[in-house]
Amino acid sequence: MPVLSNLNVNHFRMLICLPLLIGVWSAIFPPQALHISQAWPNGPATLVMSRAESDRYSLSEVSEHHKLAANRVIINEASHEELMACPGIGSKTATLIIKERAYGKFYDWRDLSSRVKGLSNSKISRLQDAGVKLHGVSGN
Repeated sequence: MPVLSNLNVNHFRMLICLPLLIGVWSAIFPPQALHISQAWPNGPATLVMSRAESDRYSLSEVSEHHKLAANRVIINEASHEELMACPGIGSKTATLIIKERAYGKFYDWRDLSSRVKGLSNSKISRLQDAGVKLHGVSGN
């Protein structure tokens, strides 16, 4: 049975400092991480990985098999990303649409343009020409 009395102060310092040094090292030099949009693309995709000489793998290409089509977007049900796929709608306008939609669904295109600042009649006509729908099954 080992005797603990042979341990001195230096041994205790090593036992305490070594885990701290390992933790600090990993905090200063964290491993490389992928952005969620690279690791989990929207829909089916092909991820191409490459191996470097240092035995590290890196993501070299993401090929999505389908893109969001504007003619499949329904304004009253769409997410932020789906709204941004529509012509004339950027991030700010998509956020405004989602905020206004929280108060109630849009009844018609005129209701949409009156409640969402920045949607002019020309943008609404571009949305309609692209095939964007306001309602799901029964409406346009």
